Amino acid sequence: MAYSHITYAGDGVTRDYIVPFPYMKSEDVRVAINDEDAGDVTWITPGTLQLAEAPEPGASVRIQRITDKESAAVKFQDGSVLSEKELDLIVTQLLYITQEAYDALDGETAVAAKDRAEQILVEVTELYGK
Repeated sequence: MAYSHITYAGDGVTRDYIVPFPYMKSEDVRVAINDEDAGDVTWITPGTLQLAEAPEPGASVRIQRITDKESAAVKFQDGSVLSEKELDLIVTQLLYITQEAYDALDGETAVAAKDRAEQILVEVTELYGK
């Protein structure tokens, strides 16, 4: 189960798609049709978006959350008091970024991915070394 994306198949009719995962800002949700940016989308509800045109039958409609990783959701200042809302926002941003990284690895840990890559390298080296 992915935490930060879903893929639908276009049918030539459907324009409304459910966004089944949480997000911080609607700008964090990206839509691609056959790996091409879908352009502007209209939000019908916080959990449903609408495309300008229905994707062709069989087209891949990928909806993905990409949380801002460049700046913190909350800035700390000496002597200030952090509210529950600010603390929740910080934790939510970190949680979403972690989920997106996990999804990018298809649930595989970084160590397992490294080990698998090293094994492939050994096999390729042996193949071309002969």
